[in-house]
Amino acid sequence: MFTLNKRQFLASSVGNALEYYDATLYGFLAAFLGPLFFPSDDPLITTLASFGAFAAGFIVRPLGGILFGHFGDKYGRKKTLLLTLIMMVIPTFAISFLPSYQQIGFLAPCILVLCRLLQGLCVGGEYPGASIFIIEHSHPHRKGFAGGILTASGCFGAFMGALSSSFFTSSFFPDWGWRIPFFIGGTLGLIALYFRFYLRETPAFEKKLHRSPSSQTPIMQVFLKHPRNFICVFFIGSAAISPLYLLTIYLSSISFQTGLPLSKGIIVYSVFMAVCFIALPFMGWLADKIGRRRIMLTGVLGLFLLAYPVFSFVQDHTVERIIGAQIVLGLFNTAFVGPTPAFETSLFPVNIRYTAIAFGYGLGGALLGSTGPFLCTLFVEWTGKPEAPAFYLMLTSLLGFLGVILAKRPIEREQH
Repeated sequence: MFTLNKRQFLASSVGNALEYYDATLYGFLAAFLGPLFFPSDDPLITTLASFGAFAAGFIVRPLGGILFGHFGDKYGRKKTLLLTLIMMVIPTFAISFLPSYQQIGFLAPCILVLCRLLQGLCVGGEYPGASIFIIEHSHPHRKGFAGGILTASGCFGAFMGALSSSFFTSSFFPDWGWRIPFFIGGTLGLIALYFRFYLRETPAFEKKLHRSPSSQTPIMQVFLKHPRNFICVFFIGSAAISPLYLLTIYLSSISFQTGLPLSKGIIVYSVFMAVCFIALPFMGWLADKIGRRRIMLTGVLGLFLLAYPVFSFVQDHTVERIIGAQIVLGLFNTAFVGPTPAFETSLFPVNIRYTAIAFGYGLGGALLGSTGPFLCTLFVEWTGKPEAPAFYLMLTSLLGFLGVILAKRPIEREQH
């Protein structure tokens, strides 16, 4: 039973949907935006530059995790979620009006990267904050399910991002049609902001603030008292993010370059998102029944064992094989990701929880998660082996395994 009503649950999770909407929108349009903002005689340079701008949004996530985590632990989850959404809407609108390289020269890619950096900074506090907010409002025996639903909202945002990128770049739209979905995303963010004003602060934070308001710096307390769990969250963030972008952004970009039509790419992506949308709440629910560690370890071991066979299987880039690969690896990834919000929240006390999770998870996603498409493109170019990304996925899966088994037992449980 949730203490959060449906309207509030929607308002708190919409930022997560907008995050994945923006990331997916840019990812699908990377090949399209590359020549507009990163023109080059070498297509590989253009692709790498476009992926680099994509990864730039993740590079500053750890900084955003420290900044907004500190704010969330000191002044409240609700205030922080309002701030992150405001600052996420601004660059989304800015991209929709941004002139191309041909119009303003080098300023165009600079501003685009700056917008991605600002988006990433805000997202560094958005997803962790929303997950903590919802978990702290949830019944003790349904935290996994609540976290799974929140994560599934990202699948909906990703699906809408993919659909918008296809629709607004169709032949019956003008060349500037790609700007429309960014404008729509900003508008939806403003609507969501209105509803976030009516959120209630979590009982756990209110209790902590009433009993022991602290002037200590949360980030210092994380390193001094909980370094082991922080490292585990870093590993978990790496393992959670890398499969998502290897299975979507990387495979989609490579497939488009080898001739797969964007319309078929949307079908592939939609099937994958539909599977994840259904599986994530189920995995969270299952984790509530039989244990979070057990489900997460099953998921990450499946990714490790199947990475190489599956990437070898998809080398002809047919629609059927890509869908099969995404479903197989995607199901194991949802087993790992679904229980993650509840698992991570249980590892830290209330007064440093936001900072620890936002910084640790964001750092893992930035260094080893979002850089996957960029690094794997380089690996394939250097080695000449198209299945090389499998080894990268195996590495991050191993880190995820270590993160789960080495994490200490939950430190505290809120009573409702």
